[in-house]
Amino acid sequence: MKPFDEFDVKFKCFDFPKDQQIKIINVKSNWRIGKVKGLVRKVYRINPSYTIELTFKGEILPNDRLIETLTFLPEQDIIKVMVSNPNKI
Repeated sequence: MKPFDEFDVKFKCFDFPKDQQIKIINVKSNWRIGKVKGLVRKVYRINPSYTIELTFKGEILPNDRLIETLTFLPEQDIIKVMVSNPNKI
């Protein structure tokens, strides 16, 4: 992934209707996952009281990890968005 400074990433959130599940967001390789989560929250319009996690290849991505450390092919890979309500038991 090193040759890309800025690229489009596909995100998929199964908690939304099918026509709204996939969003494409432009990110920079030197951004941390925490910053990307903020953009995902805005694009999907996720309530701030909900918790979101990003997963890639079955791994939950920690907030302090850099995008450039992922073995990622922007044109074919998808990052999954998981949304949970912390107030729900």
